[in-house]
Amino acid sequence: MNNQHEGYHYKREIQRMSPGEVIVVGGGISGVFAALASSKIGVDTTLIEQHGFVGGQATAGGVHTFCGETRFVNNDWDDMVKILQRFSAISEYRPNYDGRKFDTEILKYVLQLKLQKAGVRLLLHTKLVDIERIENNISSIILFNKSGLQQLQCKQVIDASGDADVIAMGNWPYEKGGPVFFPGDKPHILSEIGDLQLPMSLYFTLVKAEHEVIPVLPEGLQTYGSDEDLPMLSVYKYDNLVIVKMKVIGYDATVGDSLSSAELKAREQMMAVIYHLQTKGYKGHSYHNFKLAWVAPHIGVREGRRIIAQHRLSTDDILRGRHFEDAVAVGSYHVDYHWPTVVQRAGTGLTTQIPPYQIPLRAMRPIGVENLLVPGRSMSGEQMAMSSFRVMGTCAQTGFAAGTAAALAITRQQKLDDMPIRVIKEQLRSSGVRLDLSPYTNYLRGRRSIQEHVFKPTDLFNECHASTVALLPNGDIVCAWFGGTTEGADDVCIWLAIRHEEAWSKPIKVVEANGTPTWNPVLFVPDTSRLFCENSRNKENDNQPRMLLYYRVGKKITEWSPYFIESLDGGHNWSSPVKLPTGLMGPTKNKPIVLEDGTWLAGASVETDTEWYCQIESSEDEGRQWKINQVIKLDSNPMGIIQPTLWESKPGHIHALMRSRGTGKICRSDSEDGGSTWSPAYKTDLPNNNSGIDLAKLVPSPGDPGYGSKTEDSPIVLAFNPVTEGRTPLVLATSYDNGKTWPNRLTLQNSPGEYSYPSIIPTADGVAITYTDNRKCIYFERYSLEHLQGKRNIDIVPGLGDHQEHPGWIELLTQKVDP
Repeated sequence: MNNQHEGYHYKREIQRMSPGEVIVVGGGISGVFAALASSKIGVDTTLIEQHGFVGGQATAGGVHTFCGETRFVNNDWDDMVKILQRFSAISEYRPNYDGRKFDTEILKYVLQLKLQKAGVRLLLHTKLVDIERIENNISSIILFNKSGLQQLQCKQVIDASGDADVIAMGNWPYEKGGPVFFPGDKPHILSEIGDLQLPMSLYFTLVKAEHEVIPVLPEGLQTYGSDEDLPMLSVYKYDNLVIVKMKVIGYDATVGDSLSSAELKAREQMMAVIYHLQTKGYKGHSYHNFKLAWVAPHIGVREGRRIIAQHRLSTDDILRGRHFEDAVAVGSYHVDYHWPTVVQRAGTGLTTQIPPYQIPLRAMRPIGVENLLVPGRSMSGEQMAMSSFRVMGTCAQTGFAAGTAAALAITRQQKLDDMPIRVIKEQLRSSGVRLDLSPYTNYLRGRRSIQEHVFKPTDLFNECHASTVALLPNGDIVCAWFGGTTEGADDVCIWLAIRHEEAWSKPIKVVEANGTPTWNPVLFVPDTSRLFCENSRNKENDNQPRMLLYYRVGKKITEWSPYFIESLDGGHNWSSPVKLPTGLMGPTKNKPIVLEDGTWLAGASVETDTEWYCQIESSEDEGRQWKINQVIKLDSNPMGIIQPTLWESKPGHIHALMRSRGTGKICRSDSEDGGSTWSPAYKTDLPNNNSGIDLAKLVPSPGDPGYGSKTEDSPIVLAFNPVTEGRTPLVLATSYDNGKTWPNRLTLQNSPGEYSYPSIIPTADGVAITYTDNRKCIYFERYSLEHLQGKRNIDIVPGLGDHQEHPGWIELLTQKVDP
């Protein structure tokens, strides 16, 4: 037994249990999913839990909300949600809800059921006492329950205690707390106070009484003058039931005396709060006839110990949406830093939304021990980063990854650090884990948008125009445009930049036509939108998808020759140019679309000295061979229409909106046979200034218009200049009836100048758009459906491109400080 501490050496014979292979310490959400992952690989797995039920903070702590993205966790999580839904014990997914509420008592049973079905040996009412180690390996753990002290030999250990208890008992290094922020005259000021843990919270429940309730304030407890004087409260009222979460400050969850004092203080504070609710109410609501019914068995703990591991997740990692080669989980929850020295609400703390970020296996691999993984809130990370990755949706992913890695190390007879990360990722993907970042932006999407330039004004070219944009599964944004002395000049080339980890790369030249101008690039990543869907989770892999870049070469428009190049590594390297066969034009300005049957459909333009018209081209072999389906002309004006943007409303029903000249209106045509034949073009009510337009059909999420109903009800978003002359303003208009009406409009630019030639694509959270900014820069913006609908109560947080002035909180959080 590990008796390295000074003091009396107690000796007693310890009962030996039958040996196990993977031992999971702690039955919270991370521990449960670690055990499920391990056992389902076929490894003998034991889970020990100090309470008489599993669930950890979700059940013992009374935290009745799953926070973080809850759609892309893993297959076992999906099964858990389905069972809870059968019991009507979980709320529906809503993209802008902080979390999904659930019934804690039903969850206890559901988790127990899943563990039993998976064959996990579950030891309840069992506490970790100590560990035995042989050099850098844990050889066994010492437990205590009603059978007394017991020794359990093991091959791999997962410390899911939430407080890194195994680490502490093994005398391996750890950290607690972090630099202290507090509210003041400025938004957030760094305090000189020493390291403190984030505050604890106590959950309790009130029920409406059948008879009059007489408020009682226990002797010696304080009264509160107003709501502002109360400890920070979250009050959830459901008919005759009220659930209260109450903040408790100043205690250490990893010290026995301090944790005991926290429980005692919390209940005293609770009684005073209940008296206030019964006598004065809260935020205008009366609770005079409510009485205490239930208190969580364990005070809610946000933070304990954090390990020192091979990688320490930094605040900058989560603000930048970092990618890692050994990524095994994804975090999506916002920064959730509560003032550790202020018990009142006082603005809550730091709660700004961040981009999704990957979590590496190395953050769970403590330094100095070979057969231990530590998932959940005790992973290695700065305190501010931990405030994001500590939530249950993320803990389920990190726990599942730890269980997977531990079990595979046993079955392959390898050390954890010798395991190929490829093998672990393959197992995770087969279990329904999504490691690509694009789908995760849908979570709390309304709290974050981006408005920024792709590059600063540059001497690389004098003018730029005709941008195009694409989204990759890993979350990167790719933008291309033409730039040179002026449009049509011999030095005009195709340029490209990539937005990776919240910052744009320096523009690079990807097409140069030897003294002949290039025009109108079009980026296309086939079928990207389907990657946002829940049923396509297994399509993601380490390889970037095929990305095509179409463009034109010629001294003038009537002499254009269409070409394309392609990239298989996210736009870093490109193939040699390929010229399209004679007669084909390829996508002239706007991206192709992929139909329900897999056909690619592209809107091309033909511009001669005597007529303008549109040409619809199709490919049934993913762009290797194309054919011309039909031309679309405007009978009243032979110089009338070009540059169609396409969408499919339902299988086989295709529609096109087109730029026009001489009509003052956007024109439209429709097809009911998959784009083979088209109606004559006709004018819409939308104004047009003979400038480019583009359109994107959104991918609905639960709670969105069109979700679970007819596909033609899915929102479509049009980017255009709503004028007949000039190229400002530039707006986004949203339609919910297949383009008949456009009730929502969001103005992107309305200053004098030119804001034109938009390129727009669907994203998991809404749309991304690029456009010309006065021919000197390209602008990039990203919006959720809520922003498009004009809901102004949503926070807008700029991106973190290095050309931008960062908000003060970003500078504060990312600076290197000594506590």
